[in-house]
Amino acid sequence: MAIPSTAEAREWLRVPGDADADTLTRLMTDAERRVRSYTTLQSTDDFPDALKQAFLVVLAQLYADREGVKYEGMKMQFPFHLLGGYRAYPSFGA
Repeated sequence: MAIPSTAEAREWLRVPGDADADTLTRLMTDAERRVRSYTTLQSTDDFPDALKQAFLVVLAQLYADREGVKYEGMKMQFPFHLLGGYRAYPSFGA
C-alpha cells in the first residue's frame, strides 16, 4: 500500500477542490519524511494501514498549523501508537 494520494489527503482534511494545493503538496512531503524517518521503511510503496493512518494524523497536525500559529503549551503529537512496530532503531557497534 502506498502513501495516501492527494485526493485521499484532501478528503481526510476536508479541503475543498484545489484550495491550498501548493501548501498541501509541501505538507504531504513533510509528513512522509517524518513518518519514514521514524520507521525502517525505505519505500513508500510498502506503507501498511497503520503507517497510512499515521501519515494522515501527522498531515492533519501540519495542516492545522500551516500558517505558523503557535498555541502556548501545544506541540506536535506524533502518533507513536501507530508506528511502534515499525520503529527504526540505530545499530551500535559493528
